[in-house]
Amino acid sequence: MQMRKHSRLAIGAICFCFIFVVTAYPKRQEPDTNVEFVDRRDIEGSGLDGSVNGSDGFLVVQNEKEPTCLEPMLATSNNADIQVSTLIEELSFELENGVHDKSSFPDLEPLPYSEPLRVFLVPHTHCDPGWLETYQWYYEHKVRWILTWLYLKAVETPDFKYMYAEVSFFSLWWEEQEDDIKEGMKQLALEGRFEFVQGGWVQTDEANTHYFAMFNEMFDGHQWLIENFPEAIPRSGWAIDPFGLSPVMAYVNKLFGLTGMHIQRVHYSIKNHLARTRNLDFRWRQSWDKTGITDIHTHLGPFSSYSLRETCGPDPKVCAAFNYLDRWHGSDKIVKGKEERVAVDSALEILRQWRLKAALHKTGAVFIELGNDFSYSLKEDTDNIYDNYKVCAAFNYLDRWHGSDKIVKGKEERVAVDSALEILRQWRLKAALHKTGAVFIELGNDFSYSLKEDTDNIYDNYKIIMDIINNDPALNTNVSWGVLSDYFDWVRDNHPPSTLPSLSGDFFTYADRLADYWSGYYTSRPFYKNLDRVLETMLRRTEILYSFYRNESLHSILTDARQTLSLFQHHDGITGTAREHVVADYGGRLLNAWDGCRYILASATKHLLSLDTLPTTYRHRFDDYEKDSPLNGTGTLVIYNSLPRDFLSVHSVAVEGTELLEIRDTVYQIEPNYDYGQLDRNSSKIVFTKHTSPVSLTPVSLVEAYDAAARARVETYNHDNISLDEDQLTEWNRVDHPPDEECNAINIGTERVGAAIDCHSGQLLSVWRDGTIVDINQTIVLYDAARSGAYLFRPIGEEVLLGEKDRPSIVVMRGPVRHRAIVRFDKYITISYTINMVEGPEGEYVDVELLTTLDTFGDMVMRFQTDIQNKRTIFTDLNGHTLQEHRYKDKLYTQGNYFPMPTMAFIQDPSRRLTILSTEPHGAASLFEGSIEVMLDRKTPSDDGRGLQRTLPGNLATPGKLRLLLERRSQVVNYTE
Repeated sequence: MQMRKHSRLAIGAICFCFIFVVTAYPKRQEPDTNVEFVDRRDIEGSGLDGSVNGSDGFLVVQNEKEPTCLEPMLATSNNADIQVSTLIEELSFELENGVHDKSSFPDLEPLPYSEPLRVFLVPHTHCDPGWLETYQWYYEHKVRWILTWLYLKAVETPDFKYMYAEVSFFSLWWEEQEDDIKEGMKQLALEGRFEFVQGGWVQTDEANTHYFAMFNEMFDGHQWLIENFPEAIPRSGWAIDPFGLSPVMAYVNKLFGLTGMHIQRVHYSIKNHLARTRNLDFRWRQSWDKTGITDIHTHLGPFSSYSLRETCGPDPKVCAAFNYLDRWHGSDKIVKGKEERVAVDSALEILRQWRLKAALHKTGAVFIELGNDFSYSLKEDTDNIYDNYKVCAAFNYLDRWHGSDKIVKGKEERVAVDSALEILRQWRLKAALHKTGAVFIELGNDFSYSLKEDTDNIYDNYKIIMDIINNDPALNTNVSWGVLSDYFDWVRDNHPPSTLPSLSGDFFTYADRLADYWSGYYTSRPFYKNLDRVLETMLRRTEILYSFYRNESLHSILTDARQTLSLFQHHDGITGTAREHVVADYGGRLLNAWDGCRYILASATKHLLSLDTLPTTYRHRFDDYEKDSPLNGTGTLVIYNSLPRDFLSVHSVAVEGTELLEIRDTVYQIEPNYDYGQLDRNSSKIVFTKHTSPVSLTPVSLVEAYDAAARARVETYNHDNISLDEDQLTEWNRVDHPPDEECNAINIGTERVGAAIDCHSGQLLSVWRDGTIVDINQTIVLYDAARSGAYLFRPIGEEVLLGEKDRPSIVVMRGPVRHRAIVRFDKYITISYTINMVEGPEGEYVDVELLTTLDTFGDMVMRFQTDIQNKRTIFTDLNGHTLQEHRYKDKLYTQGNYFPMPTMAFIQDPSRRLTILSTEPHGAASLFEGSIEVMLDRKTPSDDGRGLQRTLPGNLATPGKLRLLLERRSQVVNYTE
């Protein structure tokens, strides 16, 4: 692949524009020089916007939120044995049930007993830090007991092993334990009988997350282990529940020293193919890696779920029978105890059925037919019927396939041997899908082992099965308790890594059955996805400034903020797939963390600038309470540039009144405070540019002025729909354009960089840059969401065009710093288009700011239909780190052609590239020639049947920003140079 050199520079500059503004009224003296520092690393994230409150002292303000993006690596072809993109091209993706059971492998034969088999039984539990209940509720009612019972079972039985994944929960449990239990845990880890897998704060989502947050949550978990439990530093990764998988997570695991990883949720057709070709163990390789240096041994679970009910082999009915954790669905294969106990339990069970049948008669008698078509064709049929009904008449002993697990004739050993042979067949069927001669069997499910009897049932019954198999040489099988690293170590010792195939690519978009593609959660609850990026940015800024302050009393606040961000990366957090009260709990935690970061920034600013008072700070508009008023009068603004380089940026600050003010020694303009189509008649905005030094606090003065030319010129279109005060706007050099006035387009920007907007619809018509132009038909469409849910995007029929008959109000503001057009529809969305009139990266793009307020059911999408000949191919980023190419496939349906867009997407032809950068994650697609669309918001009337058991309610009014960057591709260089 090739990328134009200028594109790298432009995107990189946009990515790192993070400015923190401090409004100051110093009592000691006004700083007259920059305070400069040396940075350790770049900041990633997005910025904020808001007004500030004037009061005695200093005020901390943050400027407009910039899109979260990095300079992603463009995926290039490598020499991996398996390319996922090639598989997608070759596989038919015919409608299948998606359930990986025996019907998926009709010709599968078990691994013959002539071949040795190594089986590891791996007790585990999957604990969501928030989903149907909150993080704290799950700990108090479930996880506290899970970790206690598993520990006690390991202490009680010296051969038992188990593993655990989420440090967020484990850290709470650890703090409650006495020293002797902590020492006992450390001893278990040293003996290899307890293993921490993955070791992140949570089991992170891999579609919506930014790699900064992915690193952060891994760092938080591993750092906690280093400080508290170094004996359990993870060696293996564990990602059994994220809804689709990113190679960036494999890369992160590799960088954190993990040597193997287990994954689960992969599209059923791809998983079926890898199972049939016995390539479930592979070396996952990064797309740019041509030597294999990034390879990590990866194991893909072959069946539908990580639940014990579906992991033993291809027949879930058999697996369910050996699920000793769940007595409701649970096992009929209890083999521990005396024969009499089995017989009595069976007799009472069948007697209840006879009495229920008798209740339908008046006679006090019933007869039970013991037969079926052509019954008793085998002698053993008569023996089984007579012998067992003689004891307790348990079940149908004629049919061993559908038949009874209640065999009670003979000794207990007979029951145990039958059970052992039955489960061993499933293990050998599973092993036949591998080339390694080994399998591990996950013994667990969501929140397993919350009862003491769970650990007893699992250990006691599988111990009997284990001993029977191990003591019979003819079975040629070695079974033991294990942890994940035991499996990887065994494979590594017996199969050199070079014997495993290499694989390159991502596993999006995930489908578990039929046409059920999990592409809805790329956009679900965008308000909280936006809030995630806001905190991500604030946290990185705070870390940088704190590094020059280092007040240990504030360190715990910073740690809490980091761990809160990490908690929200959970695959039911940032995904928007938790219940309402859980989402509200996440939101409160994020806001508290953001407040903590603000306090640290204010304290550091006070210290570094030798201020007498602590700066007070405003609340961002995502908070519906305690909104601060604009800045009152003159003062000093201090701009915080957290970047390690010089930067010329554009800032806007709300101030009280509309009288003229001035920013000294810079270009500025005064304009109405008209964000998102809502006019604040008591304030205005001062918009200015400022050049700042690397990692610095730069003061600028805000003083009274009398230059009326600084006022922005205001134009209105469809002004009869504009709810503005007539006298108010008179002060703003207002020009009204009547609805019947002939108007082809509203142009904003310059001849070099600009955009044309339709005078009537308010939608983009074209954008241009450096002589290159792209024609655009921008629309807002709504997909029918009747069958969609929080996880799934399942559109029905044709999408509906929104606003086609609307005549939105349009207000255009022009000044020396920026041109801005604000388009307000009566319902669902307000759009602002902004072009900065400056040289450098800040003046190279068109910002499309959004405020969505979806009040009807549907999936709302902004579509840009262009004249770019992209062959329905879109590039989206993976976690802000790597770019991935996706070609439209009819066989994948609309929902299967949607992909995660954590920070950016683009389409291109040989001469032009149009890139969209975003402040928060979205789903994106190119469904038509020349189109690129971004899903903005979702509201669904039904549940999608994936466990949440809730609809996706209407979202909060959500701010966001899409940044359009047009590039000419006439000058290209190889990206790897």
